[in-house]
Amino acid sequence: MKKIVTKIALCTLTLLFAASVAFANISRDEAANIVRSEYPGAQILEIEYDVEHGVEVYEVKFRTETIRKGEVEISVATGEIISREIKTHR
Repeated sequence: MKKIVTKIALCTLTLLFAASVAFANISRDEAANIVRSEYPGAQILEIEYDVEHGVEVYEVKFRTETIRKGEVEISVATGEIISREIKTHR
């Protein structure tokens, strides 16, 4: 009986850990780092939290030497870039 209780406890802990990892959200700093990895040298101007069509996103505004105005939407849940709007210098 003790072995069964131990196995159930281990399974429960494993499931709880997996669920906490699955629902882990990225931070604002992680969102900024995602932009910097996609656009080296990016200067982050603003990061806003928003909900777009039921999806939590960070809207990150930035610029680089060649991009005068950049904005990306990043999923808070996955860290995936959902949309990009880039305007370059002329």
